[in-house]
Amino acid sequence: MPTTAAREAVNHRTVSDTLIVNAQLELDRGDDLQASEKSWGALVHYVKAIAEERGWRNEHHADIMRIAQALVGVTKNSDKQRERLQSTRSLHVNFYEDEMDPPSVQVGINSTRKLLAALKAAEPSFPTQEPSHKRIPYEVRAARDRAR
Repeated sequence: MPTTAAREAVNHRTVSDTLIVNAQLELDRGDDLQASEKSWGALVHYVKAIAEERGWRNEHHADIMRIAQALVGVTKNSDKQRERLQSTRSLHVNFYEDEMDPPSVQVGINSTRKLLAALKAAEPSFPTQEPSHKRIPYEVRAARDRAR
């Protein structure tokens, strides 16, 4: 019997595949906000699947972005995939801010589709250890910026 993490990973993959299809359907119906969030959600659920399979923390946006950035780093043409990651993330912002027109949302959905395909192709190369995210604390950054 599969472990809970394995079942969760399968579920996240299924949801990801469904959401990217539904993103296009929502856009075709004229609901660019729902299309935006579904496209972002497709990426998030894919990243959560990878994280669940490896036992990595994945509860927060910061976790998702930390993991996604690490996964993108092992893809072919990683700079292009980073651009696609940022395009996909902008769709999440659009859901709340309604700042993108439908053609821009379409570009974002296309980017998400291509990013997901690149990530799936790179899965055998994904790290086994949880990626760390070494951020400089705000106080240190602020002091550094004041000194400039």
